[in-house]
Amino acid sequence: MAVLLIISYSSVSLVTLSDDSTFVMRSGQVVYPSNIFGLPVLLLGVTLLLQVVIAWSGIRAVKILAWSSSPFDLNAILVFKHN
Repeated sequence: MAVLLIISYSSVSLVTLSDDSTFVMRSGQVVYPSNIFGLPVLLLGVTLLLQVVIAWSGIRAVKILAWSSSPFDLNAILVFKHN
C-alpha cells in the first residue's frame, strides 16, 4: 500500500509538465503551453484502483458493526457482539 501511495503521488506531479517557454500571440496574449501525458494518467488510475481494491477487501474482511473513532463505542460493540 505504501508503494501504491508513492506511485500515485509521483504520477500526479508528472501528469502535466510544462516547459519554460512562452508564446506571444499576435493579439498580444501570452500563452503558457502545457502537456497532458497519458502514461502517468494511466498509472495513476491503476494505482488508485488497486488502493480501492485493498481498502475494500480490508473493509469486507473485518466484521465490525460500526466504524467509530471513540474507544467507548468500539468496546461496547465488541462486548455486545461476544455476549
